[in-house]
Amino acid sequence: MIKKIHSLKSSISIIAGLTLLSACTAYQAIYDVSLSQVTRPLNATEQYGEYTLVDNDTNKKYTYEDGLIEGVFVLGEKSVIFGITNKTSHIIKINWDEAAFIDENGNASRVVHSGIRYLDMNSPQSPSIIIGGGKLQDVATPTSNVHYSKESGWYSRDILLNFSYNKDELVGWSNGYIGKELKFLLPLVIEGVQNDYIFTFKVNTAEITTAAGVQIVW
Repeated sequence: MIKKIHSLKSSISIIAGLTLLSACTAYQAIYDVSLSQVTRPLNATEQYGEYTLVDNDTNKKYTYEDGLIEGVFVLGEKSVIFGITNKTSHIIKINWDEAAFIDENGNASRVVHSGIRYLDMNSPQSPSIIIGGGKLQDVATPTSNVHYSKESGWYSRDILLNFSYNKDELVGWSNGYIGKELKFLLPLVIEGVQNDYIFTFKVNTAEITTAAGVQIVW
């Protein structure tokens, strides 16, 4: 009988302890980011004509086109994702060692593109080559966001902080981004001449929602 009573008390204690645990809701920020401007070299209009910038509103991709390239650009969570078509008959090279990402505070960072290990992100990167009429799809990740930990290995944090278990904290972060600009410098070399294209993304709004399917028990 004593053993049974002890077992019953243990069960009651466990149940009582479980009722004290509470699930904490996770929150995420959804940002509206637009490609607001493209800056080219001073003589680009003479060489490659005026440019067009089209907002494909359904998927947040932006199509840029001039006489040199046609490209689609989007600011992803961790990288600038883009695809470029070479409209000329000459080879275009992307000079990755001079490419850069400029964050919302104006801090410039080297970038690492697809196919380069994070371990080698600070080493020289060979240029990507786009033949005349050819296409290239790639991503550019700011190396300032790339980190290493024993628990997780190499990882890249998000460009815009977008997740928290503290709603007020996330609101503060997201409000701080609104109106800010982020820039991607893409150096394109054709016939030995480097043309620095700067793609400027602007954070317009932020919406805070409950992160679906994410919960933690304290």
